[in-house]
Amino acid sequence: MDAGQPSVGEGWLMKAITAAILGGTSLKGGQGTILGTVFGTLLTAVLANGLSLMNVSAYWARVVVGAIVLIAILGDLLRQRGKR
Repeated sequence: MDAGQPSVGEGWLMKAITAAILGGTSLKGGQGTILGTVFGTLLTAVLANGLSLMNVSAYWARVVVGAIVLIAILGDLLRQRGKR
């Protein structure tokens, strides 16, 4: 049949969530902006490109991106606590 590939978008979910988080969308039900998500996408792409140019292995590139996502989440939590 060769009509469709079921695993085409398999790796896109983490990239989309990363872009949204880095763009300012809160995981606790907050609202984000399109401009923020575009910024998060560009930041993720520049980071991935820079790590690739520095010959960092794919494993460590994922670790770096994951660490940046964790830092963004912690920053969001601290910001929300400050609003209370």
